[in-house]
Amino acid sequence: MNNLRGLGAIALLFVSSLSGFAKHPLTFEDMMKVRRISDPQISPDSRWVAYVQTSVDLNANKKTSHIWLVSMDGGGARQLTTGEGSDSRPRWSPDGGRLALISTRGGKSQVWILPVSGGE
Repeated sequence: MNNLRGLGAIALLFVSSLSGFAKHPLTFEDMMKVRRISDPQISPDSRWVAYVQTSVDLNANKKTSHIWLVSMDGGGARQLTTGEGSDSRPRWSPDGGRLALISTRGGKSQVWILPVSGGE
């Protein structure tokens, strides 16, 4: 049941991101403005969901992904990673205090470990 609530929280984030669009025919540019949410990972204590949020910059012809964290009770989401590189594949430590992830900081993919309490 907790898994369904976590996925529901992520779905709510997605739908709320769509609410800012004006009512007009959907264009390619509109679709590129939608932030994509993927790879939800539920914490060992089932209190948090870490996920990847990807956005597209059409002018720079580039997409960027960062790791976000949201509580299973539907509290606000907070961004754990920032910066130029893209971050993906968050995985919880057994104690739930850290996240391992893949990041392209520095121009190449490497494994990073971040404390959940503070992010970067």
